[in-house]
Amino acid sequence: MNEEQLGEGLRASGLARDEVFIETKLWISDYTYDGAMHGFERSLGKLGLDHVDLYLLHQPAPAEFERTLGAWKVLGEIAASGRAHRRCFEFQRSADRSRYRRDRRGPRGQSGRAAPLLHQFRLAAFHAEKGIATQAWSPIGGVNRYFTDDPRARSAIR
Repeated sequence: MNEEQLGEGLRASGLARDEVFIETKLWISDYTYDGAMHGFERSLGKLGLDHVDLYLLHQPAPAEFERTLGAWKVLGEIAASGRAHRRCFEFQRSADRSRYRRDRRGPRGQSGRAAPLLHQFRLAAFHAEKGIATQAWSPIGGVNRYFTDDPRARSAIR
């Protein structure tokens, strides 16, 4: 929810586009062919860019996995066009395995929850086996801090 601000900051910084790695994501609500294309174009418009370095599927939709696969295929088209240099998904191990059975090209990266108190060793091992780079979200582990004004709040993960 910060694409407009990121684009403004990039333009104000004076940095050349190739000096910055920009990543954004497709929300699960846009997991259809037309929705994914529209979501990507909307993101580029908000960022004020003609391409991103990494485009991420926000999360799998296990109950409607065909929609997830459809969105993944759209990301492949976007990557092939050069408007996203890489594609990535934020899935868990079971979804990873399903992805590989259905589309052997696989991702270059995968985003998952990883933090000092929540290291997913099996997921990281699976990624290493498949040559996937693991990208952490909430790497400091304080996801609950995002939803409270209490500076003493601790992560619910122990």
